Amino acid sequence: MAPPTPRFLIGFGERLTEPIDRPPGGLPAASPYTVEQARFRVGGMVRSAAIHAGQLDDLACPNDMTVAAVTLHPSYLSKSGFPQGLLETEGLQHLGSRPRSVIAEQYARRIPKTDEVEYFKSNDERPTSELFVATTRSNLRAWSEHLNDQLGVAPHRYEDQLVRIEEFGLNTPDERDRLAVGTRAAEIVLHTDDPVAIEGLAAFCEALDVELLIPRRLYAGSLVFIPAHGDYEALQQITNYSFTRVIRAVPSMRRLLTSPPEAVRSLKGEQVDLPQEGPLDPTIRVAVFDGGLPESTVLDPWVTHHPTESSQPVDEYVVHGHDVTSALLFGSVKSSQAIERPYAHVDHYQVLDAEADRDDPFELYSVITRIETILTQSNYPFVSISIGPYLPIEDDEVHAWTAFWDNHLADGETLLTVAIGNNGHLDQASGNARVQVPSDSVNSVAVGAADSTGDAWRRASYSALGPGRVPGVVKPDVVAFGGSTPEPFVCIDPDGELRTTCGTSFASPLTMRTALGVRALFGDKVSPLACRALLVHTADAAHSLREVGRGRIAQPIARLAECGQSEARVLYQGELTAKKYLRARIPIPTDLPATGNVEITATIAFSTEIDPADPGNYTRSGLEVVFRPHRGKFGTGKDTTVPKSESFFKQNEYETEDVQRRSSQKWDTVMHARRTKRITSLDNPVFDIHFLARVGGQDLVSQPKIRYAMVITVACAKVTDMHDRVLRTYATQLQALQPAITIPVTI
Repeated sequence: MAPPTPRFLIGFGERLTEPIDRPPGGLPAASPYTVEQARFRVGGMVRSAAIHAGQLDDLACPNDMTVAAVTLHPSYLSKSGFPQGLLETEGLQHLGSRPRSVIAEQYARRIPKTDEVEYFKSNDERPTSELFVATTRSNLRAWSEHLNDQLGVAPHRYEDQLVRIEEFGLNTPDERDRLAVGTRAAEIVLHTDDPVAIEGLAAFCEALDVELLIPRRLYAGSLVFIPAHGDYEALQQITNYSFTRVIRAVPSMRRLLTSPPEAVRSLKGEQVDLPQEGPLDPTIRVAVFDGGLPESTVLDPWVTHHPTESSQPVDEYVVHGHDVTSALLFGSVKSSQAIERPYAHVDHYQVLDAEADRDDPFELYSVITRIETILTQSNYPFVSISIGPYLPIEDDEVHAWTAFWDNHLADGETLLTVAIGNNGHLDQASGNARVQVPSDSVNSVAVGAADSTGDAWRRASYSALGPGRVPGVVKPDVVAFGGSTPEPFVCIDPDGELRTTCGTSFASPLTMRTALGVRALFGDKVSPLACRALLVHTADAAHSLREVGRGRIAQPIARLAECGQSEARVLYQGELTAKKYLRARIPIPTDLPATGNVEITATIAFSTEIDPADPGNYTRSGLEVVFRPHRGKFGTGKDTTVPKSESFFKQNEYETEDVQRRSSQKWDTVMHARRTKRITSLDNPVFDIHFLARVGGQDLVSQPKIRYAMVITVACAKVTDMHDRVLRTYATQLQALQPAITIPVTI
């Protein structure tokens, strides 16, 4: 009996999309204060800030400049609430922001069916943004005099935006101090890369006996990271410098040790037979940045080694680098099974060496500079890293490592997999078990570790925990098998023998290997961004988001590349235009049974430019996605001209009231959800997708177009040929993707 014809992933879903006009909107929100109330409230705060600023040391205020903090009322968290006109009129230069929570003095709401507003109080602490602004001390005094001493004069332009301000004050030393007691090697993060701020810091530090390593500074958007040596007490004094955003102990690189985070049994001299052929698709370019490779290894036919200029490898780093590369080429090896050919050739770049390890407390600065140099010179659509700073992420700060990767990935042309760290066994309340930098990158796939390849899998005990930072709250994105005590990850050593280990370091390249398998199978018909969407879409979500993100990646490749008999999976790829609306039809066949249910699973992924100085408004692009299940059912009021909408995308465990107020998932770069609908409730269902754009929380466009990939699976238990039905219904638009090469992909 002949094997069944494979039901391959359906492509060209973008042919089911069309631009549409903007749907009708509602009334603006009521202001929590009158302008008179706001002027009185803010006037007192500005007066206190001006007095405080006048007491600062002149060296702390280069060119008379200082930094103040403007806390927005929670009602103005959206980009339309940004007080740009007020800031410009009053000479306040926006530097960045930080997420905060406040108990506002009062709120306002519109009374239904009237134009009246009622004011009320709430003891709830609600999320908002704290804006950092630069101004001169003389300007602060002048603004204070205007607000407090000349109440009878005409208001300044945009003074009505004072109602958006809940608090105003100087950025204080305590808010800047993240130093651990005894720190001697620190990194200073300045609010701005303006030469005035950098030169002012050098002058401020001269009297403190602090050595600034300004030539080694790193930039992340408008932020600048400057390494410094000095006594702990001297470093603490830098918190008094006006342009210091934060100062902290410089994080070290994660140590790449040969001992795994869990004890694993060893294999005694088991030899394997490796393939004799080259990679299945030699055109795919993939890079690994790690600890290097030995001079000779059985992996040589599929790997090119690029050592550092110093070429002083560390034995433990080389072992780690070899195991990571083995994982990317062959996965976790089973000696009882034939080893398949690698999907692609790997360029392994050694970025860690003995010179940095022994002598340099600022090793992470050297490593990221090396990586940046390589990526500037070479274009890699696929990159995997299992290294990074030993630094659990923070909610209110973005590290240079994260910003670097997000900037590199912003065009959507590169897929990066990142190991989240092996610190999941540490204390959770302190944050020490949280995912590590740069796995908070919003444009990458952050990968944790599962403890087994079997059905009864869980998060590996060492695998770091979420959540990520808003936006990007679902971290890790996915998990993959990383090994455990009862079931270790099996790599190939340089002599061709099997070696056991475990760690998120191997889950990351295993995830990349899966993505490469899809790319090799379908060629460039599946973009790196589409690979990212498919990894999330097909993951097994058996545990909580905080532990495993969207779930364990699908294995084998067939579970991404093929459809089951009762389902059809369609891939959409294309571009979105800022401030425009795109309607995407959900591929429901016309010949379904009259009764029953349809399960719709949808995943949207996009890449975006970012604002490192604005952690609360980190992504510059966002999507509002409206689900309209039935074209013949309309809403009420202003919505009578468009089909009625229903909720689709939510963040499940993380969808608290606070998260909803912070614009839900719209600024996350991955959206994923599953909904079950009665067949009778669906008639030409669609997603209306609106591309939002912002810079620094403002309604501005810096990236007029972004790439997106969307995967939609429709499933109905009552039919066994859903794939064929979808292809028949949309015969002139959709096509099943045809493999470019032959890979064993049997489900």
